[in-house]
Amino acid sequence: IYMYGFQAHNFMNIKRNKTSDIKWDIFQRLKLIELVSYWEGRLTTNHLCQAFGIKRQQASRDIKAYQLLFPGNITLCRKAKGYIPTITFVPRLTKGYVDEYLNMLNENQTASKFIASVDSIITPIEEISAPPRYIPPEAVRILLEACRKKSRVEVCYASSASPAGEDRIISPHSLVSSGYRWHVRAYCERDKKYKDFVLSRFINLPDFMGDCLNDPGEDKEWHTFIDLELIPNPSFDENYQKIIALERGMTNGKLKITVRAATLHYTLLLLQVPTGDTYNLRQHPVVLKNKDLIKKYLFPS
Repeated sequence: IYMYGFQAHNFMNIKRNKTSDIKWDIFQRLKLIELVSYWEGRLTTNHLCQAFGIKRQQASRDIKAYQLLFPGNITLCRKAKGYIPTITFVPRLTKGYVDEYLNMLNENQTASKFIASVDSIITPIEEISAPPRYIPPEAVRILLEACRKKSRVEVCYASSASPAGEDRIISPHSLVSSGYRWHVRAYCERDKKYKDFVLSRFINLPDFMGDCLNDPGEDKEWHTFIDLELIPNPSFDENYQKIIALERGMTNGKLKITVRAATLHYTLLLLQVPTGDTYNLRQHPVVLKNKDLIKKYLFPS
């Protein structure tokens, strides 16, 4: 029990499916058990040995721990010579998206180049990503500390209106990914409102200016959630609309997602959903059915 990061008196918590006491390294191994079982349909101790460079005995204990935490998810199959998912399998440590499995394989192959004890699980995967933007680690450290301690910082920030940069005092509360670049969500004392600041546009390192004067709970757009209803572009013919619905995982020709009002515009840009009233057949296979509900949250044209 101690090997799994549990205290002896918490042993019963395992049976009650309480995972709050699991240590990070154990969680990663349990997560791999779930991913491989679910997506490959067969798990062996060798998967864990290859991925983490551990011994077979330890891998067997990991599998037993997963079965104890989530009974009925995987079972030993003599014919398959391994563990297989049951018909009642439900992802518990993951969301059940294929991206989680493929990203895990990609990370494992990268790790095998540097860690001698890890054997690469060879899978033909090629990841396409946007070129990285340079962000000084010192700036990230300061912004993270400001978020955690609710501090104000003074920054020199470049924008289209001030490409050479201008001084601002901001109170950051969260780091946000738009899908292709990182922002910090913060209260801007000059503009007297909460805004997003692109991390790669900070010209100098932020300076601490004491405790923030605003409560992050006052960021209404951050704490407002909007239900988006996506549908195939009605400009396409019916057969192609069915293809779009299938590809995007729609149910009855609709896909509903919930986003923060503060991240709405980024979400639509990432999904290539038009924010205006005109559609481009080639660029926008998916459109918003309830676009009138979100206009007030969109960025100015």
